[in-house]
Amino acid sequence: IEENGKQLLLFHNNDSSNSNTSMTPNVLPLDYLTQQNLFNDIKEEINVSKAILHAEAELAESTDQLSDEEINDDWLYKWRNYAGEVSSDEVQSLWGKLLAGEVKKPGSFSLRTLDFLRSLSHEEALKIEKLAKFVFNGAVFRDKDFLDKEGASYGFLLEMQEIGLLSGVETIGMTMSWGSSEGEKFSRALVSHQRLLLVTHNDPAKTITLPAYSLTFIGKQIMSLIKTDHNENYLKIVCYKLIKDGFDVRIADVKNILPDGQILYENGIPVKLPEIA
Repeated sequence: IEENGKQLLLFHNNDSSNSNTSMTPNVLPLDYLTQQNLFNDIKEEINVSKAILHAEAELAESTDQLSDEEINDDWLYKWRNYAGEVSSDEVQSLWGKLLAGEVKKPGSFSLRTLDFLRSLSHEEALKIEKLAKFVFNGAVFRDKDFLDKEGASYGFLLEMQEIGLLSGVETIGMTMSWGSSEGEKFSRALVSHQRLLLVTHNDPAKTITLPAYSLTFIGKQIMSLIKTDHNENYLKIVCYKLIKDGFDVRIADVKNILPDGQILYENGIPVKLPEIA
C-alpha cells in the first residue's frame, strides 16, 4: 500500500493463474475512505446516543437512589464501544438499561455480560423477551404441556441454554429449592416481574421444591434488564403445585424492590385449587 498525493494504491494480481504476471494498481481516492470512516463514526455516535436516551428514560422512571460510586473506566469504555455497534432498537434498549443499572449501582453487570450482549442478535433479543415471561426467582418452572402451548418448547429452551441463559434443560429430574426467609414460620416470596407469590406454612423447616430450569449468572443479569408482562396462567400453575405440596399461597402486586432486597407489595389474594366438576 502506498500513498500518492490523495490516492491510495491497492495492488492485486489481475491473473491468479499466472504467478509471473506483474502487479497492477487499483486507485481509490483517499477522500472516499475518509468519507466512509466519517460515516461509520457518525453511525456509532448515533447508536451510542440512542442507547444513552434509553438509559436516561430508565433512570427518569426509577425511584432508586443513585450511587456515589463511579463506574469502572474499563467497563464504561467497553460499553461505549459495544453500544456503538448496535442498530437494532430492541438491543439498544438493553444497552441503555444496562448503563442505567450500572449508574444506579456500579458493579451490577459484569464484563462477561457486556460480551454476551454484544453478540446478541435482534431475533435472539425477541426470544429472550419471550423467555422472560416464564421467569420467577431465577428459574423457569418446568411444565412441559403449558410451555409447549405457549411457544416455549424444549427446542426453544435448549436454544436459550446454548446461548448461555439457562442450565439443566436436558436434565429430566432437575429441581430448585427455596427455604424460609423467616424463623418462626415458613415464608418465602417468589417474584415474577410485577407479581409476587407469597408462600407460607406453619412449619419453618418446610422447603419449596419445584421442577425447574435455573438461570445462569449471565441469565440472571440479562433478565434483570427485561421489562415484560407476567403470564398469569403460568403463575397459577406454580401456585397449584405449591398448594398441593401443603403451602398457603397468595398472589400480590409488587410495588417496589428496595436495594436491600426487601419487597413491598399490595393486594395479596389467596389462591385456591380450582373445583373439579
